[in-house]
Amino acid sequence: AAGAGAGEEQLSNEQQEMVVELGISGESGGIGRGQGDVVAVRTQFPHTSGKLASWDDDIQRAFVILRNPLHAIPILFDRLYEMRSHLPTGSANLPEHAQAARDAWPKWRDNQLESQILLYRRFVSFWMEKYLGHESSRIYFAYERFVDEDTGPQEAVRLAKFLEEGIRASAAE
Repeated sequence: AAGAGAGEEQLSNEQQEMVVELGISGESGGIGRGQGDVVAVRTQFPHTSGKLASWDDDIQRAFVILRNPLHAIPILFDRLYEMRSHLPTGSANLPEHAQAARDAWPKWRDNQLESQILLYRRFVSFWMEKYLGHESSRIYFAYERFVDEDTGPQEAVRLAKFLEEGIRASAAE
């Protein structure tokens, strides 16, 4: 699970390759695998931009990537601005679009900030409560640490160990 604006488009090439190799899927589906064979499903649920897989009850474990809302909310705005303006992802900050995006930001922020913070809280609460009593079935990552050059490798090891534990537990069943 990754909150809206988690920056999945900003992962390094190596991290993207790792995601594909693990079979981590896009929004509520699997990459070339059946529902029982998916290692992970990416969703932003319960944020309005996310949804759960129809087979969510079969998902026994979760790794949740949280980005600091101070960064996540402006990035969400950039993504929405790009979609509404029919721009390619990542282009809101290019010189030819940056001024228009900056001009649109204050109005959007003033109208949306409170509701986006509530949605962020709802996202975190949902994933905390979903595995309540089964904390070893859920792990959290700070996006900023995961993509950081110094701490990223340690976080990747944490993720690998978490996934390995899940694979061992599934094999034991």
